[in-house]
Amino acid sequence: MYPLVTVCVVAHNPGAWFEEALGSLLAQDYPTLELVVIDAASEEPVAPRVHSVIPEATVVPLVANQGFAKNANTILQHPGLGPYLLICHDDVALAPDCVRRLVEETLRSNAGVVGPKLLDWNDPNRILHVGLGADKTGLVSDLAEPGEYDQEQHDAVRDVFAVPGAATLLRTDLFEALGGFDEGMLLQGEDLDLCWRAHTLGARVLVNPAATARHREDLTTRVVGADRDRFTRRHRIRSMLSNYGTAHRFRVVPQALMASLVNIVIALVQGRLSIISDIVAAWSWNLRRFGEIRARRKQLGQVRQVSDSEVRALQQPGFEGLRSWRRGRADRLGDPSLDLADPAAKAAAADHVRWLQVSALVWAGVVIVLVFGSRGLISGGVPVFNEFLGFPSGPRPLLAEWASTWRSTGVGAEAPSSLLHVLLGFAGIALFGQMGLLRLLVTVGMLGVGAVGAYRLLQPFRSVPAQLVALIVYVAAPLPYNALHGGSWSGLVAYGAMPWIAKRLAIAASIPPFGDIETSLRRRFADTAIVAMVVAAASLVQPLVGGSLFVLCVGWVLGGLATRRVVGLGRLFGVTVLSAALAFVLLMPASLGLVNGNAQWSLIGGTRSFAPNELGLSELFRMATGPHGATAVGWALLALPALALVLAFGERLAWAARSWVVIVLSVGLAWVAERADVGFGLGDPHLLLAPAALSLALAAGMASMAFQRDLRRYRFGWRQLVPFVAIVAVVASAAAGLGAALDGRWQVVDDGYDSVLSFLDDEAPAHRRTLWIGDADVLPVNGWRYDDDLTYAVTQA
Repeated sequence: MYPLVTVCVVAHNPGAWFEEALGSLLAQDYPTLELVVIDAASEEPVAPRVHSVIPEATVVPLVANQGFAKNANTILQHPGLGPYLLICHDDVALAPDCVRRLVEETLRSNAGVVGPKLLDWNDPNRILHVGLGADKTGLVSDLAEPGEYDQEQHDAVRDVFAVPGAATLLRTDLFEALGGFDEGMLLQGEDLDLCWRAHTLGARVLVNPAATARHREDLTTRVVGADRDRFTRRHRIRSMLSNYGTAHRFRVVPQALMASLVNIVIALVQGRLSIISDIVAAWSWNLRRFGEIRARRKQLGQVRQVSDSEVRALQQPGFEGLRSWRRGRADRLGDPSLDLADPAAKAAAADHVRWLQVSALVWAGVVIVLVFGSRGLISGGVPVFNEFLGFPSGPRPLLAEWASTWRSTGVGAEAPSSLLHVLLGFAGIALFGQMGLLRLLVTVGMLGVGAVGAYRLLQPFRSVPAQLVALIVYVAAPLPYNALHGGSWSGLVAYGAMPWIAKRLAIAASIPPFGDIETSLRRRFADTAIVAMVVAAASLVQPLVGGSLFVLCVGWVLGGLATRRVVGLGRLFGVTVLSAALAFVLLMPASLGLVNGNAQWSLIGGTRSFAPNELGLSELFRMATGPHGATAVGWALLALPALALVLAFGERLAWAARSWVVIVLSVGLAWVAERADVGFGLGDPHLLLAPAALSLALAAGMASMAFQRDLRRYRFGWRQLVPFVAIVAVVASAAAGLGAALDGRWQVVDDGYDSVLSFLDDEAPAHRRTLWIGDADVLPVNGWRYDDDLTYAVTQA
């Protein structure tokens, strides 16, 4: 005697495939089937189509389409349900023995929910799903690689955490005890939620690969506005909040929040604002429905038979998001599209692996150098002088300063609060009040931020050697080490932010190879907003960082015109202006103080140099703003970037020209600032030279690519000797940069000067400058001076 199986097909505007799906039910070799079709307010009633294939089928019309979950729950109102329910989408075609094999496995294994192996509708040799796994936050993973060929490698019956809802056989009494699907889920995720709750009742969830079905799986094309990722994200959070008990909820929800914050940071770096919006919307959507979630949790608690710990054992350990990222990165690095039977492809793959190994060695060297060079600062702390601000002992004073309208800087004033205070305050909370560590990260940490940015800047050129050369040149530049030597926080922040600003600016302007001219206006505006956010963040320390946008813009426009590469130049100007305006708005109301009638330029650009004409063009081009880089070896830093102008062609020559125009502009501004030819300060030379340092790295990367791709255009001659000269130059500049990095040790000592906080350079005492005067415990602002009894000096160890 075969138990009755009631088949529930939820249909909404089905296409031409519908009759084939119905015909597969008619062809089943299981003798006792009852078909009920739920017509979810289709534009054309489906009853005639259903009865033309299966005359005895029952059609239940609905007045509105309320989502798959609520539509499917309508079957609970149908009289005479069999002991088993088979709930299907309208685009699933079952194999003739599918229902029989599912029922047999249910009886054999005493399972509550069983699903078939789902295959591609158009190519049944390819697998879509063979059951689903899920981590603690409800993030699902396929137990088979979607799209892989079916070679019976997944044909063993096994327990799974969930089965896809395209075709699901379950006991009717279990479905009733669970109250059906969660009707708060419009699309996506209702299958995971149902199986999760089935586990809490002690029911087994299985997949029987011997039962197969073809599935079209084209939700996004059939339902207008159906964003699969957006619905999946919000509904898995709902399942997590609904299905965990109190203890596990307090353990897992904070981890899920932290994972969401990590995803937001990654999406922010990548410029994917839509993901950030979806994450925030998913949590807020669930918070607005907290009453519903609490009611479902209470309902589940009344029938729960299995503890959360037992259910957790059925889930995958760790975070599925991290595992999927690792798998994706492994696929990208391995490039599975390569045909390794082709000797050329095999050689390319081996070459790629070799460069990855070289990358690991270079990065290891960079990290060791930066950490070893900063050992004195790491162990002894960053001294308080010039712009290296003294942080309070905890985050509370910073948050109180932000909440107050009175600024304690200098002699005190009534002024708008700076967002920098609240950001540093919350960062201190995140570091558990370790303000010394925070201070180290926002100063010395800028070296690492800049290094990573320089490496990623050349990523669109798809040349690992070029990325490594740019990284080495940027780290070898003496500018950041001189900024450390002079206590220039503005210079360090500009050094760290400049590669990220440049890359996002190029992407927003769609300058090849950074962007596509066919990019939609919405996407371009999102990229522009990313530029504005990066500039605004850096401008919290020094407003003139925003001026680097215009230096890059003018340099790139002039360099593009000189090389006749004008694609994107008009967009570049528009993006620059718009991003600067957005950054200004993001920093309001503090930014309004820069344009009102009482603003003093000394608070923005800084005061004049205390030693006019101290730095000449030769020092500025070598970035010898301090004791590092002032020797003749410092000129080696310019050798490789200069060769790009000689050897490069096409796009590489255009970017080399753009870089050199920016270098000239940046050095020129710093030279004017040092000569004090204007009536006000243009800013810290370390800040003004940051675009030049970045452009040297970019031009060096272009030279590296020219060696690979352009040198072969020339006949044998002096140009073939250039790579050897370049290697010597890179080694020399890297050695100079290494020496600068390894020499970064500091200490604070009593110097005996009343009312003066000064910096002493033992190697060049004639270049001594008074950098600022004031209490070391008060945050300084350029241009303010007042007397105090404290006596400190900073010397090089």
